[in-house]
Amino acid sequence: MMMNEKNTKLLKIEDASRLHGTVFNNFSSVVDPRVERTKRHKLLDIIFIAVAAAVCGADNWKAIEVFAQAKKDWLKSVLELPNGIPSHATFWRVFRRIDATEFHKCFVRWIQAAFEHVEGDIIAIDGKTMRGSGDSSNGNSPLHIVSAWAAEHNITLAQIKVRGKSNEINAIPTLLDTITIRGAVVTMDAMGCQKTIARRIIAGEGDYVLALKGNHGLMHDEVENYFLQALAIDFEGVEHDVQTSLEKNHGRIEKRTVYVTADLDWLPGKDQWANLTSIVMVISERTIKGKTSKEIRFYLSSLKPVASRIAHAIRTHWGIENKVHWILDVSFGEDKNQLSDNGAENFSLLSKIALNLLKQDKTAKLSVPNKRFKASMDQAYLETILKAAA
Repeated sequence: MMMNEKNTKLLKIEDASRLHGTVFNNFSSVVDPRVERTKRHKLLDIIFIAVAAAVCGADNWKAIEVFAQAKKDWLKSVLELPNGIPSHATFWRVFRRIDATEFHKCFVRWIQAAFEHVEGDIIAIDGKTMRGSGDSSNGNSPLHIVSAWAAEHNITLAQIKVRGKSNEINAIPTLLDTITIRGAVVTMDAMGCQKTIARRIIAGEGDYVLALKGNHGLMHDEVENYFLQALAIDFEGVEHDVQTSLEKNHGRIEKRTVYVTADLDWLPGKDQWANLTSIVMVISERTIKGKTSKEIRFYLSSLKPVASRIAHAIRTHWGIENKVHWILDVSFGEDKNQLSDNGAENFSLLSKIALNLLKQDKTAKLSVPNKRFKASMDQAYLETILKAAA
């Protein structure tokens, strides 16, 4: 960051650059959408305040202003703030006009710089609807965000917006092009079980485990018939691998059996799926208060037929629901925010920046809500979290 001599006295540049390095190093290329005469506050100051506020529990533009006013003295020690604290209207206007694609590119650049890619990581791709972002009076449906989440690091890698869940198919290839998947196992639900997506994953030197459902009727029926016939003869003479797990929790018993085979010579159309190596059947039996229900699911995979590894990938996939989407709804109040346009998409990314930072902190063994509360009360802890962003 370039500063003239007049401004250096306003900022301890060495300490400040270490504290908010992620803002100045990775978000400095965001184009300021304002005309020159309206630039009372520096764009990077606005972004930094918004990120810090989101870490501390601010879930709307007014809350960000309240945070900034309460932390005015601290913010003055690390930012220039030539015209004091921006109003909530300023935050709203600026983030509504910032180009969401450009803001996202900066986010991805930060992730790629800050977190080393680990071969063998599981990358779950799944969508989430921001229910408060729709406007039925204008015929606008809620914004749907498709995210890529790395299980090993417990971070969101990237996201892309779509209008409705049905459009995920078109968005996923673009999302895959945004991230590094080399050596990783990419998991998706049935919406992502597409030949073009499988080819894209293999081209990126990754592997896949894709849920197979009725959207591929013939393939699904063939795989289902194969496994049910094999099950009927207890897999006698069928080369396969199997793993069974049992979980007991709060009066619920769940037995999960995973069968996997590389016996695919009989499967019609298998050559149309890039590097298709194994097919999978998962039988889940859940017993609650003496009543048992059964669910059978099928998958296509490029992995070798090792049941334990594939079972781990399938189980891990749902971490994006529990460790990202659920937290964004319950702890960040994402579904309650009535945002629109770029403002909704950019605020979603702010929440994910904050969640990534909170998840990376290992100094406090607290839940995300309690980490946010502690950060709002303990300035030293807040600085510890923000330094991780650098």
